[in-house]
Amino acid sequence: MNDHDRARLVEFMGSLERDLPEVMEFFRGGAYAAEIELASDAWRDISEKAVIAQCYEAVQDAAFGRRFDDAGLSGVQLEFKLGLIERAWKRWKGTQGRIDKRIRTWLEAVDVVLGSFAKVAPVAEILLEFKEGLQAVAGDDGEPEPERAEPRPDPPAPDPETVSPRRPGSFCKVDF
Repeated sequence: MNDHDRARLVEFMGSLERDLPEVMEFFRGGAYAAEIELASDAWRDISEKAVIAQCYEAVQDAAFGRRFDDAGLSGVQLEFKLGLIERAWKRWKGTQGRIDKRIRTWLEAVDVVLGSFAKVAPVAEILLEFKEGLQAVAGDDGEPEPERAEPRPDPPAPDPETVSPRRPGSFCKVDF
């Protein structure tokens, strides 16, 4: 892992520190109020435990360099993954922050880096699980589940007055 890769991972952690609370605030109110209140408490806990600071330390620790390389968090692999995240964030922000597949795409793209990061520095697992919680909220459109439709009744039997008897070799029950 070179200095450029370290700087990019530090930038990624900074964007998570800034963007996850923004996404959380977006869901505040309405059908999501209870979940977001709990998420706010969880985010406060993450901050108090200095989880992101520990992730910064892991990135700066030379002993982790090879492990980041092995996890695909360096060079072109890292640029590809971060590019997915940056593109998805810009697309979501371009929609004036509506809930749609774009925020879900951003949350999924974050998985690509956080999942690998957690393999190197297990403390990142807390961030990954927090993000997955937000992803669960984003996947819920806030609408109640539709009730199951009652099975359709069988169609009425045909009226014998309008149906002619089958002729041998005929594939049709009705004369046209």
